[in-house]
Amino acid sequence: ASKQLANSYNALAKLYRKTRDLPRSLQNYDKAFTIFQQQNDSAGMAMIWNESGVVFEYAEDYQKAIERYSASLRFDQLLKDDKGIAYALGNLAGVYNLQGKYGLAEKNLLQALAVRQHMKDTFALALNYADLAFTYLAASNFSKAKLYVDTSNMIASKMQYAELRQNNFDLLAQIAEQTGDFRQAYLFQKLKASLSDSIFGIEKTKQIEELNAKYETAQKEKQITEQKFRLEQQNIIFIALVALALLAGLFAFTSYRRYRWKQEARLQAAIRQQQEEAAKAVMEAEEAERQRIAKDLHDGVGQMMSAAKMNLSAYEHSTTFLSSDAKQTFEKVVQLVD
Repeated sequence: ASKQLANSYNALAKLYRKTRDLPRSLQNYDKAFTIFQQQNDSAGMAMIWNESGVVFEYAEDYQKAIERYSASLRFDQLLKDDKGIAYALGNLAGVYNLQGKYGLAEKNLLQALAVRQHMKDTFALALNYADLAFTYLAASNFSKAKLYVDTSNMIASKMQYAELRQNNFDLLAQIAEQTGDFRQAYLFQKLKASLSDSIFGIEKTKQIEELNAKYETAQKEKQITEQKFRLEQQNIIFIALVALALLAGLFAFTSYRRYRWKQEARLQAAIRQQQEEAAKAVMEAEEAERQRIAKDLHDGVGQMMSAAKMNLSAYEHSTTFLSSDAKQTFEKVVQLVD
């Protein structure tokens, strides 16, 4: 969804660029770039660097345009994107031409030409040849200018690309004029004029495209608003689900803790009860043992006393006391034993 939103911002930026609303175009390019950057989408970032460079070129801020085209070129080279490389080189050449740096423009256009020849991109080659012709004409290298414009015109004729052919006839007229061949310059201007009807249709088509661009701009803005709303809704739902999951987890954790506490409390109560019962059993056993020992002692002493009494009684009958006092003392002893 985020990538789709980034592409929508990019499409809207293009539409604003077509209608020359450069501030809005740049705002939307920046929004698209931010999303691509967050997603670490190198191809998306390369595309935005290249296309947003055109905004600065239109605004005649050539240094920033070069910086953006160069950044796009670096990304495209890392990605081995031949098409992106060729466009970035071509755009750099265009800015260098505007600055009058024809040597740098030539260098970049020749590099772009080599890439496009490898790709066999006929349409792009026709434009590349025309751009080289313009560069050589501006640098007063008329022989090379004519060589490249003728090559471009040959491809444009096969493709029936009237607008490029008209541009090429204009270049040929300028070459002829600057080399002093005014008759040839006049003929090329006539050829250029002969394509006016076709170009008029193209211009009408462009006007229709501009109107369509304005309509599409409004539609894209609406689409972006809807996409942003959907993203916000998705984010809200996601946050709510995460919050619910956290609450459910917290509830489960606290419930488990309460369950553990109850189990531990029950276990401790059972242990205490067992300890109490064990202590009670020990005490009861000790008491029973004391009672047994006491009973045994009592029974043993009783038997001993009975035996002693019997022995004393036998002794009394078998003995003659010497005095009444001795007999009384003996009787007291018997009484104590009884």
